[in-house]
Amino acid sequence: MHLANPAVHRNTMNQLPLLTQHEALTPRMGDFAGWNMPLFYSSSAAEHSATRENAGIFDISHMGQVYVTGADAQPFLNSLFTNDVSKLKLGRSHYSFLLNEQGGVIDDLILYRLAEESYFIVFNGARIEEAFGILTESATNFSNLNLRWEKEVIGLSIQGPGVAALSQKLVGLDLPEKRNIIMASEPAVIASTGYTGERGFEWFGPIPEGIKLWEKAIELGVTPCGLVARDGLRLEAGLPLNGQDLTRETSPLAAGLKFAVKLKKNTSFRGQDALTEGAFSDKKLVGFTSSGPIPRTGYPVQNSQGEEVGTVTSGGRPPGAKQSIGLAWVKSCAVEGDLALVVREKPFPLTVVALPFI
Repeated sequence: MHLANPAVHRNTMNQLPLLTQHEALTPRMGDFAGWNMPLFYSSSAAEHSATRENAGIFDISHMGQVYVTGADAQPFLNSLFTNDVSKLKLGRSHYSFLLNEQGGVIDDLILYRLAEESYFIVFNGARIEEAFGILTESATNFSNLNLRWEKEVIGLSIQGPGVAALSQKLVGLDLPEKRNIIMASEPAVIASTGYTGERGFEWFGPIPEGIKLWEKAIELGVTPCGLVARDGLRLEAGLPLNGQDLTRETSPLAAGLKFAVKLKKNTSFRGQDALTEGAFSDKKLVGFTSSGPIPRTGYPVQNSQGEEVGTVTSGGRPPGAKQSIGLAWVKSCAVEGDLALVVREKPFPLTVVALPFI
């Protein structure tokens, strides 16, 4: 996970609506996607373990919250996103991509169908301005359509095996057994989605209600967690990070995410032709383990002949683990061979494994 220079003055960054609540817990703060974000409170390892073992709460208010409504909402969204919006059932959500015309990833997102002609989208914080600009420009081709980017809002993610027992106390609703279920849409969108590989829910809504939910969760013993733990949890779950594992020069198909790309749906979408023609198929995103040094973003990957054939995009070592884990883009022709992680010009064997790591 790329974090900007911590020396950047906080006044130049966007401030979270929960800043006062965060500062009361004295976290380490840092710049992420132009936002002054909690990196960790006690320690990233403790927060990681708390989420895996019980329940953790993450402030995700930096992410973009967009509503799309109107009779043309479905065809409009289907012309932009890779997944098939016409197949998305009421009260459900799905994963999708917004691509450039070359088939590269501008953003990965979650699309929620709130009602027959009402949709809600959560974009990555670093991509929301560009994504909303693309939506606004494309909307001129549709007559019955309304777009609304909500900015004065809070986003919270409450994750972990202990969340089911707390869900009624937190939001007055039972946590669904299945993922991607919309639990409520007013005054907040609440759904069984997340970015940790655990059961839990995400909450997107008004600031006053968001502050109350944060305070109630802390009161009930849910552990506040920062970006470092979130990054480690999503990596362990084999989930890519936009701007790092997914970029404008990578294809979602080559990243192993074809379940969210419907090349044969009735509506064509941005970047479809490029994907059909095999854009960026010369490399693949792979998961790997290694007993060597902790892999860091940018470390080279080489084959048995010592040739550089790839690059690490995410890496780390989960709390208590004996092996490191990571994601790397590797030349397609080299994926099946012996590979090594190169650290300070020294190779350390790595093993390509199926995702997720947990």
